[in-house]
Amino acid sequence: MTSPQPNADPFARPDARWLLFLAGTVSLQLASAALFARFAGAGFSWPAFLACLLPAFWSVYLLSTYRSFVERVITWAALAGAIYWAMPALAMLGIGKGV
Repeated sequence: MTSPQPNADPFARPDARWLLFLAGTVSLQLASAALFARFAGAGFSWPAFLACLLPAFWSVYLLSTYRSFVERVITWAALAGAIYWAMPALAMLGIGKGV
């Protein structure tokens, strides 16, 4: 005979929030790539600049909201993508050489 586990909720579902974070991160990285490719030119472009900054805003949001180890891994991957997208944004401002 087995004893019931303490504080076990039979109606609890596993937390799938990390899937939303992963889908949001991948979608935002792809959207940034598409917007940057569409609006980047020889000079400064506001839409391309904002496309470069969107992953940074998303990663700051993720840094403030993660709960589990999987969410933390997704957050650090999003932060790495944000650093990658910060290089062309800095190049548009005349700082550094970009990618």
